[in-house]
Amino acid sequence: MSWDEAYNIIVSKLKDIRDKCGPESVVFYVGDPKEPRAAVQRLCYTFGSPNYATESSVCRRAAEIAEYLTFGFRTLGTLTLTGNKALCGMGFESRVVASPHNDEAA
Repeated sequence: MSWDEAYNIIVSKLKDIRDKCGPESVVFYVGDPKEPRAAVQRLCYTFGSPNYATESSVCRRAAEIAEYLTFGFRTLGTLTLTGNKALCGMGFESRVVASPHNDEAA
């Protein structure tokens, strides 16, 4: 089988899935190496799927991004609410027992 034949089969199958189940039924996932991410992300959005994921979605990196967006700095799993200028600290956890911040609750 040639590359062109293989690509045509893949395109045909993806179109069938999109037509029968909707574009949101397909997830485009990229691991390492990171170089193909931009191309796969464009493919995902061109296809119409909102489901683009990377290994960063399921590793510590997602928590680091959330810390930075929430607090403006990386806490490295140790958030000390005393000493900063925050008037209120609130975290939403799915596994409170496993949270690095569970001893910060007052």
